[in-house]
Amino acid sequence: MNTAAATLFVCLIVLSIGQDITVDATSAVHSRRREPTSGSGGGIGRKLPLAVSIETREAASNDSARAKVEFIITNSGNSNIELPISPNPGDFEPDDPRKPYTLLVLNAFLTADTEKGPEFNEAMLAGGAYLYGERSSPSSIVKLPPGRSIHILAFAALPRHQQFVGSAVKVVAHVELSQETVATSGPSTSAQTVEIGSASSEPGRRP
Repeated sequence: MNTAAATLFVCLIVLSIGQDITVDATSAVHSRRREPTSGSGGGIGRKLPLAVSIETREAASNDSARAKVEFIITNSGNSNIELPISPNPGDFEPDDPRKPYTLLVLNAFLTADTEKGPEFNEAMLAGGAYLYGERSSPSSIVKLPPGRSIHILAFAALPRHQQFVGSAVKVVAHVELSQETVATSGPSTSAQTVEIGSASSEPGRRP
């Protein structure tokens, strides 16, 4: 068992004995050798039974830096929901470039929502985290029971006050769950993405 697999196995053991999972996505990740350069997407855009919130763990050292934040994702439904828990997409890339593969992908990110009079503006904030899982590697996907949570540590740029002078700024945490099929043909690698669903936090003041 490689180091990544061993870490994921420990995560599953922790969940099984009654504690939540914490995934640290703040370190360097094992990237893919063949990153997709083109792709297509689609999905039904359904709302996932997930409650999402965000907390700041370490403030940014200056206005241009990213803060260390924690996404808290809780199953608010009545049945288990599958979520990927590996920050390393390269762990699932096959050695044979001709072999396509399919991953479950979770994207956690922030937006700054502002209201200026009758206008509404949503600005994407840099940073966040991607988590990956493959069904042929069971330790990379967790079946999150109702009421249980996954905590994701990540770096994200929080809004600076001077960016939104004269407006009320609310930070919203989002998660999007999708299925991604990657295929390589000659020098080109493409990804076909199908969105499974998404969820967002209640708008709140800057965390």
